[in-house]
Amino acid sequence: MGRDSDFSMFRYVIPANHVMRDDRPTGTHEFIPIEPHDTFPNTQEEIYLMFGLVTASHDEMPLSVECFLETPKSNANQIPLARDQVIMNMGDQTGYFIITQPESGWTSGLHRCGLYVGSELSAYTHSDEIRFRIIPETS
Repeated sequence: MGRDSDFSMFRYVIPANHVMRDDRPTGTHEFIPIEPHDTFPNTQEEIYLMFGLVTASHDEMPLSVECFLETPKSNANQIPLARDQVIMNMGDQTGYFIITQPESGWTSGLHRCGLYVGSELSAYTHSDEIRFRIIPETS
């Protein structure tokens, strides 16, 4: 489950069970992934996609994510399982999206999340993507 970030504004994106905020003495802060994974049980209520930007934002900037169950054939009519949006403030270099379990529950399989710069989701604003896997919980 890799990703190509050669031309992305995202330096990294890490799926995790939770995120912790680390306040710096300079007044800035950084987010740190807690229990990073790329595989989660189908009982997981929230998945955090913690990211770092290549450079700090110079102005308020919306970032968006949209997640789908990955299928062998692309389907233009596929409904996203989850969406989130954050606003990066001036000087922020790390942040996170919260992917909440769909009301119908997680479907086992590989999930693909597109990362977008701005609130408009289109091919023009698509910047990167990340994948994570959902598996049945083992007793």
